[in-house]
Amino acid sequence: QAVQEYQNALLHNPNFALAHTYMAVALTFIGRIEDAFNHIAISERLSPQGLFFGVNNLMRAVAHFFAGEHREAIVFARKSVSESPGIVTGYRHLVVNCALVGELDEAKAALNILKRLQPEISLAWVEKWLPYRSANDRQKFIEGFRLAGLD
Repeated sequence: QAVQEYQNALLHNPNFALAHTYMAVALTFIGRIEDAFNHIAISERLSPQGLFFGVNNLMRAVAHFFAGEHREAIVFARKSVSESPGIVTGYRHLVVNCALVGELDEAKAALNILKRLQPEISLAWVEKWLPYRSANDRQKFIEGFRLAGLD
């Protein structure tokens, strides 16, 4: 439904950079990774001053996570938290992807920052509130948090 709504918004205003960013979010969560990357590129072309770069790089990290490309996800999660340090989802993806590739020191450091930004973070919170395309993605995300030391 979200994809349909963003398509409608872009039909009315194809130069709406933020709609392209959020279209990428919707496409990522239904598994249309390449389409998501295309909308991120359009958003950045329309808004070259970087207004949405933290969010766009976060969505690149999320898309790479779903594609099983954890090292690439780390690159974009790092950029996201550097560009927009208050985006907790950037830290979530930095924690999980670092842990999944064995970069536990960085995963634990990012988890410490995440706990300051989101004190209620726990495995139970993750299981209840975070959207996943599949049960496998959910378990992989939770396993990354476990490896990093989240209870």
